[in-house]
Amino acid sequence: MFIYALLACTDPDPKGDDTVASSADDTAATAVDDTAGSTDDTGEGTGAVEILDIQAEVLEEVVTVVRVSWTTAADSSGHVEFGESASYGLDTPVTDIGTEHSVLLLGNPAETEVNFRVVLDDGVVSSNQTITTGVLPNELPELTIQGESPYGGWTVAPIQGTHYAAAILDGQGRYVWYDILETEGNLMRMLLTPDGRHILYCWAGDQQNLENGKVVWVSLDHEERIEYAWPNIDHDMTVLPDGTVSSIVVVPDPDADPFSGNQRSGDKIVELSPDRKTETEIWNAWDALDMEALAAQVGGSNITHANAIDYDVENDLYYVSLKELGSLVKIDRSTGETLWGMNGVLDEFTLQNGYPTDYHHQFDVLDGSIVFFDNGHSSRQYSRLVEFAYDEEAWTQTQTWEYRAEPDIVVATKGDVDRFDDGNTRVVWSTSGMIQDVTPDGEILFQVETELGYVFTFTQQVDDLYGR
Repeated sequence: MFIYALLACTDPDPKGDDTVASSADDTAATAVDDTAGSTDDTGEGTGAVEILDIQAEVLEEVVTVVRVSWTTAADSSGHVEFGESASYGLDTPVTDIGTEHSVLLLGNPAETEVNFRVVLDDGVVSSNQTITTGVLPNELPELTIQGESPYGGWTVAPIQGTHYAAAILDGQGRYVWYDILETEGNLMRMLLTPDGRHILYCWAGDQQNLENGKVVWVSLDHEERIEYAWPNIDHDMTVLPDGTVSSIVVVPDPDADPFSGNQRSGDKIVELSPDRKTETEIWNAWDALDMEALAAQVGGSNITHANAIDYDVENDLYYVSLKELGSLVKIDRSTGETLWGMNGVLDEFTLQNGYPTDYHHQFDVLDGSIVFFDNGHSSRQYSRLVEFAYDEEAWTQTQTWEYRAEPDIVVATKGDVDRFDDGNTRVVWSTSGMIQDVTPDGEILFQVETELGYVFTFTQQVDDLYGR
């Protein structure tokens, strides 16, 4: 553990240069109030709160995270500005009012000098301080990076391979957070919780035994790890704004004779309450769909094979991808009603041009269109991104965009897509271990590749690591 005890002093320059005025005993910050005009350099008579000391440490369990603590002579609140230079660029949330304060500096790359300063709400500012982050563990695969993402946020990315890892990457493709994990089961999805306090893992069981599935909450300082056993959880989950976790759960044929050898299954959506005390079934394929007719059409043991789920906050809807049916379904959360099916066996839309998806995984529902990661059947020999504009009144869909790698890439399982506000698109070629940001014209702006033998599963793009 690296621990630095630092004395705080006033920095009247908001850029944090070396021109400072220390207090009489060299332990307290003097007042600087850039919004209220000039103050006495000693802070006397201003009613400013003194910062008594600042401490910083690089965490042992995740050496890219720094904890900064400070005390004040009287009740106050404040935050820390930080970054790779004294221009900072990042900041923490404001602390609660009190005399003891502690925050995590999130988003730092490894082996980097981090500049930071404490800023109290009454205008007191400490001098610029520095601390250097540690060396990444060998278990993390090396990443090859080309370009820099125009997206200014962070990528939450599970990694499978020789070692399993939960990771967060910055816009330059650098690790800024990680968790080295056990290898039993499948880490399919990881999400930053809406309050920014935890990373949540969807840990599907071994495909031969889904009974050992679970959900895990890990605090960003690694000090808290909560496990919730969730048998038959599989493939994907999402988190609602209040912290409710919604997941795909495999469910056996409820009418099958347990001694008949019938191994058919479907899927359901189950919600877990924020206090982890209540599970609520929202939708069940065995009730919502004609499973007997579908089984006759598609065959196989898992008739639906749900592999992706998204939640529409504004309209209180779920969208679920059903791989074996080649279909996306839209579900009313309040009633559990299946509102429509798109593509594949359940398709209710007339495709006016282009060609349909084939075993798609993740998708991004936009305003009037949907972008799919379309894996493609093995006979097609390539995967692609494809966007369809759709009309729910005319029941039509129109292909408006397609992107294929050059040379073509076949992604047999997984695959992810996100459309950014600037019109660029994030594509995750999962089993090829590659992430790209591409323009509408197909120009590659940014690319991250893992070592051979590692894959990315489903990623999350977040604008702020503190959940603000």
